Parts: sequence; structure tokens; C-alpha cells
Amino acid sequence: MHCIESLERNGFSVSSFFFQNSCFDLAAKRNHDHLLVKVLGNIDSLRVEQAEELKKIASALDAIPLIVGEKSKSFGLEDDVWYERYDIPVVSDKTFSKAIQSSVPLVKCFKGKKVASLDAQKLHDRRLELQLSVGDLAQRVGMRSETLYRYEKGFSPSMEAAQKLEKELHCSLVRQSSLFGEFQPKKSDWSARKIDGKTWQKMQRLGIHVALFDHAPFRAYANPGEGILIDQSENDPKELERKAIALEKSSSIFETHSMLLAKESKKEIVEHTPIIQERELLGMKKPRQLLKLLKEREQS
Repeated sequence: MHCIESLERNGFSVSSFFFQNSCFDLAAKRNHDHLLVKVLGNIDSLRVEQAEELKKIASALDAIPLIVGEKSKSFGLEDDVWYERYDIPVVSDKTFSKAIQSSVPLVKCFKGKKVASLDAQKLHDRRLELQLSVGDLAQRVGMRSETLYRYEKGFSPSMEAAQKLEKELHCSLVRQSSLFGEFQPKKSDWSARKIDGKTWQKMQRLGIHVALFDHAPFRAYANPGEGILIDQSENDPKELERKAIALEKSSSIFETHSMLLAKESKKEIVEHTPIIQERELLGMKKPRQLLKLLKEREQS
């Protein structure tokens, strides 16, 4: 896999989280585009709980979730084809490298069949330009009129059917797919409805949206007006430093604040990451107090 090299070569800033048992291995940004990438040899090794958390984080941080893999249990991933696992796009390493550079004619593999993304409006307009009825064109390419009508309404044909239509109409119809157009994350309610723990419950009572994670380099994401990536730690210097570094790597990509919650700590900041004691949080009355304290410690 050469994902990091490909990203950096194409102008992305990259943070790596390999070997951290996270639902993503790479976080990357270029301008306003953000990616969360899980790299797998066998894409079937992705667990459903990892996938759900990856989608949740992507929705909260407005990022595109993506799996880059080599094979499944039964087949190798083809180039210029994209697949899905738990509603997350999956591509080969080579396809990934091409897709982050420019638009490519990606074909979707759905239930073992290759499906093309067709320009339905162009199909309709070209047929009328050639003064062909739906029935005429359907007969020429050997398909039912009802099927062709569905393609003009936006249904995706097989790649073979798309190529027949392109040949008959003497024009290109298969869309050039952009990674940042085709794979936009599905918006969801990422904030937890009910959470345990007095510090998280306190945030909710302050009106702060909070999402908790079990398979990420951070424990939570909160948004009291500005995004904050959060982790918890006991007052162990090595653990504080390790978690602070992971938070800083994440927040640098997503341009958020970072924060370590500790029961007690003599330090107010570690590796540019502010430390907030539980008693400080529990004593707050308004969400802006948290942001104010974070910004004060970021500047100290």
C-alpha cells in the first residue's frame, strides 16, 4: 500500500494511526476536503462496529470515509471499480491513487455485477437529437423499452449495457466520478442521545452535542460552537503524553480544538493539548466557559 505517499504527493496533509486499533488508519486534508481511510489487506476483516463508528466520525467531522484494500475472501479488487462494505466505499490502492488526483470513470460493483454511473440527461437528450423513440433505441441495442426508460430516469445500467448505448449513440455516457463528489458522507445524527459518565452528562446538560467512540484515537467529539476532540486520562505522564500526541495529530487535520479530561492534574497543557480537570468542567454553567478555558490554555 502506498496511500500516504499518494496523498502527500497530491497535496494532502496526513496523520497516521496505524497500529492503534482504530476504525481508521489515516486522516488527511487538502483545502476543505477531508478523508478518513481504513487500509486493509482483506476487506472482509472490517467489523460492523468499526464500520458504524467510522461512518459516525465521518459524519461528525464532515469527512469522507473510505476503505483501501487488496482483496476480499473470494476475489481481488479490480482497478477503476469501487465496491461497498457496510455502505462505505471500497477501492484498490491503484484506484485510490488515481481518484485523489482527478475524476476517473469508476464502475460500481454491486452484488457481483459491474454497474455504470450513467449521465441520464445526456442519454435522453442524445436520443431526442437523433430523433429516436425509446422503443427505437431499445430495439437497436437489444433491451426492453421499460429498461431504457428507467435508465433515462436515473437507474444505473450494467457496464455492458452502457457501452452498447454509447456505441449506438456515438457519445460518452458513463460519468467521470470524483472521489469528493461520488463519495460524500451520509449525514446522520452523530450526537449520543443517552450517555454514561458524569463528565459527558454534564456536557449534555450544558447543551453541548457529544459523540462517544470506542474504536478511534480519541474518546469523544463535542461541539459547543466549535469542534473539540477529547480523550480521558489518569494522571499518568506517559499516558497523558501518548494521548495528547494522538489528539494533536487528529485536531491538526480537522482543525478542531483538542482536550484531555483528567480527574486531577498539576499540568494545564501537554504537547499543545490543554488538560481540563473534571472538577473544572463540573463547575461550569455555560458551554462558552469550556471554549474560553481551552483557548486560554492553548495560548499559554
